[in-house]
Amino acid sequence: MSIHVVRKISEDAQIKRPACVACSKAKRRCTKQAPACHRCRTKRIRCEYPSSRVLLSPPLATSSASGESAQVDLGAVFGLGDATEDSDATADQIPGDGIDRFGARFLESPWFLSVSGWEIDKSCTNSDNSITYMDSGLDFFVDQLRLWLDQWTTDNHCPFIHSRLYGDELPCPLQHAYAAWLTYRSPGAIKKRRIALQMGIDWSRNTVEEQSIYDGLGKESINTLHHLCRTQALIVFQLMGLFDGDIRARAQAEDTSSTVVKWADALIQSAVADVTAHHHPGRSDQIVPGPMALRSDGSLDSTWKAWALSESIRRTWIVANLLEAAFLIQKQGYASWPGSIGFTGKSGMWNASSPHAWLKSVQAKTTTNLVVFCRGLDKLLTNGKPPDVDEFSQALLTYGCGREAVVDWLASQSQV
Repeated sequence: MSIHVVRKISEDAQIKRPACVACSKAKRRCTKQAPACHRCRTKRIRCEYPSSRVLLSPPLATSSASGESAQVDLGAVFGLGDATEDSDATADQIPGDGIDRFGARFLESPWFLSVSGWEIDKSCTNSDNSITYMDSGLDFFVDQLRLWLDQWTTDNHCPFIHSRLYGDELPCPLQHAYAAWLTYRSPGAIKKRRIALQMGIDWSRNTVEEQSIYDGLGKESINTLHHLCRTQALIVFQLMGLFDGDIRARAQAEDTSSTVVKWADALIQSAVADVTAHHHPGRSDQIVPGPMALRSDGSLDSTWKAWALSESIRRTWIVANLLEAAFLIQKQGYASWPGSIGFTGKSGMWNASSPHAWLKSVQAKTTTNLVVFCRGLDKLLTNGKPPDVDEFSQALLTYGCGREAVVDWLASQSQV
């Protein structure tokens, strides 16, 4: 059973926060809100608090008495809980900004920019570390991935590739994946599909060989965003090869299967290195500057972009592992448990078109926790409502619980 560590900032701690530096110098009343007080926001001046201000405590590792590995509820650890649990969430808003107390705490210490937020729980309930799921869920997940990639080629985004990641200029590995997928899915003669599969075979091999060259240049030769794009590109090639039926394409995809999972793990390690560097100012220059980075200056815009990159990394890791597991389960009846990582399953956040729309979704009171985990996601079938659970999480629910269970859940909730 998973354990949830709950530690919130006490009301006394909130009250004892000192006035900001600007209000103190001007001898004006300070609302003491984070990341900026009302006066500083109104005057558009820098808002800083003395070094003695109250900070969120770091998360504590914990385990059950039986020695079972615990899956920490990061939202609770960082004093966030969920908007549904904050009865005063709308009582402390900053006029004109729409940021309530819950949102202010979220911006002050984002869980996804903590080192603990990237921990993967590798423990498995089965002694042989194996998992198996129903074919209906696996088939649905593979079909859903195909539809997501179709959406990506037309809309420039899908539930595991965020619209803010690359803009209109796709990195080279994804350009190849884009071209191969368009050819593969285009209607017409079977010759197009064979050409696309050959493109996938050649480009996936080239992508892997290119990575071996990068590895020879040193660990810091590739930044996190490039780690992400090459892993996503290889996922596209894997989806084409593993489940098409073409013997040659499948053989190549099987040879590359372990590489995809290896790259997904390396992607998480790269993200950890970035957030670690951010928490040590002397090392922050190790993060390659750009519009998307795993760091925030406390502003809404930078926090939103950091979340978009973080969430894309988490979802890509999940897709890479579940895609390989789906193939192995269908081939041999089981697969190894990949582990559990925290991600965002709350409806409205992923597809938010602006920082303010994103924050509005963060603050919305729903039945879905701000942070959910692969392990225990099935609890949403009893505790969550479909409109509160986003498309990605619903696909994962179907993968783990089977299509029938999710269809029943959707039907029962629609009758309420």
